[in-house]
Amino acid sequence: GAASAELIQQAQQAIDTLRDNYESYLVKAGEIVYQDVDITLHLKAGISTTDVADVAKTLISSAMRLSNRSEFNLFMQDDIRYVLKSNIPGYRKTVFTTPATDQELTQDKVIMLGNVTVQVVNT
Repeated sequence: GAASAELIQQAQQAIDTLRDNYESYLVKAGEIVYQDVDITLHLKAGISTTDVADVAKTLISSAMRLSNRSEFNLFMQDDIRYVLKSNIPGYRKTVFTTPATDQELTQDKVIMLGNVTVQVVNT
């Protein structure tokens, strides 16, 4: 969620101790932008698709947690592909319907995960 006024004040107080050594800082909450994800996950022929959609949703959710990211204004499809390929047996490819391309927003925006839809097929 959005940062509270109290949290922003605490961050500003922590930064104030650095002010003698560094330039001025501006502390403010980023604007949250929710990114829906709609993918088709392709598995090798003959691999069971049971529960794979749920596993994929959990992996995507974990990858999009702020604690697992260093650039909050980016959504890179290859990051999601890597997580899925590394953790789902029989993985072949991922086709993104939404977002159609990588997303890079301005620095004052934070991309958070919206609704996730996963269709699993054997190819």
